[in-house]
Amino acid sequence: MAKKTTEILIIGRPNVGKSTIINRLTRSNKAITHDMPGVTRDLVSYPCIHGEKEFLITDSGGILLGKINDITMQSNIEALVKKGIERADKIIFIVDGREGLNPLDKVIANYLRPYQEKVVVAANKLDNPKTLFQSSSFYKLGLGEPFAVSATQGHGFDDMMTHLLKDIQAAGKSVLTMHQRAFRIAIVGRPNVGKSSLVNAIINDERILVDDVAGTTRDAIEVYFNHGENQYVFVDTAGLRKKARVTESVEFYSTVRSQKSIDNADLVVVILDSIEFLNVQDKKIINLVLDAKKPMIIFVNKWDLTVKSDQARKDLEVILIDELPFLDNYPIIFGSAKTKHNIGKLFQMIPDVIMTATKRISTSEVNQFFKKLFDKTPPPAQGGKRLRIYYSTQVESSPPTFILFINTPRLVTPDYKRYLEKKLREYFGGFTGCPVQLFFKGKTQQIKTDEEVGILG
Repeated sequence: MAKKTTEILIIGRPNVGKSTIINRLTRSNKAITHDMPGVTRDLVSYPCIHGEKEFLITDSGGILLGKINDITMQSNIEALVKKGIERADKIIFIVDGREGLNPLDKVIANYLRPYQEKVVVAANKLDNPKTLFQSSSFYKLGLGEPFAVSATQGHGFDDMMTHLLKDIQAAGKSVLTMHQRAFRIAIVGRPNVGKSSLVNAIINDERILVDDVAGTTRDAIEVYFNHGENQYVFVDTAGLRKKARVTESVEFYSTVRSQKSIDNADLVVVILDSIEFLNVQDKKIINLVLDAKKPMIIFVNKWDLTVKSDQARKDLEVILIDELPFLDNYPIIFGSAKTKHNIGKLFQMIPDVIMTATKRISTSEVNQFFKKLFDKTPPPAQGGKRLRIYYSTQVESSPPTFILFINTPRLVTPDYKRYLEKKLREYFGGFTGCPVQLFFKGKTQQIKTDEEVGILG
């Protein structure tokens, strides 16, 4: 296993500015900020650097340890945060400096006291230097000297982070570099198909809130995971709904980030529900991934709730391929996030598909393959004119992309394009789980029109 990365947990009651502080430390707008309490509901981690110290900083759900009924699933949020407290190397306890000491701050402080050697208190929202004295009331929490900070203005952050990281060694391998080269795996699907449960099952830890209520995940949550020599970033996306049903502003931004997560992914795992199998929204999501030209694995979840049999599996596969013929080239795994059935198979397949997408074939092999194929099975002549191939080469990987220089692109019919892709996949090992792009270019022409370009799933 790779060396554990230093992890800093941000904790505090709702709406004290935790996500804003995350954005300040990461110099980004990664965390959703909103005046509505409870917007952040999961343990969301981000790579961060301060000076020469590199670490993961984890945003926790807005914790409420009292009996408050107006925020749903609060007990589940608290359970996740408590696990995060135990796992974290350091903790930043955020309080509202303008509002002053709140009874709930004391409740949280009592819970943190056994871990006080790794806790610092940050009194946030002290934008005006004249109000810094307000932070002194937080000495009563018994967790040491509070640091007066402003997430919006940036005041006080250098002093706080220097104190917090004083006993943390500079990393031998850059966290930022490590996670920039990590495999990014987007987990997508419509609401309540089990995306968060699947991520928790893969990493064997409860990092993301799971509930039967559709829409539990609001942000695109990045979970960093090291396995052997490989690093992974699993991105649990908010359930993609029909546009007409995206109403809340928080949900709108979550949906936008889910779509961006697909565009930025090295591979996408699409989750289907084995009970409510393949509805219109499922097809739209799959086509969204196909349009993005991303490697893809289909995971049919909740298999434990069905009558498991080879025939039942084959029946669903037939339905899937009949409705979406391009999926014949993509892995389909039947399993259960709840029982972890076939989770190992899915995890083993992820790097295999990514590596397949990066496959490069020498120009000589590509030329030889297409020349023999054209000679053996040319397309029908049109108007007495036959298709001739001059040269072919692979120009890109991820996705594998080939250009064929021919005499007349219009002679390549859709059926013949599909035939070429099928034979290409068979001869060079399938490109399983990967889109393949074939471009046809006239000898002296640029690629300008749909007639000249054939892009195959």
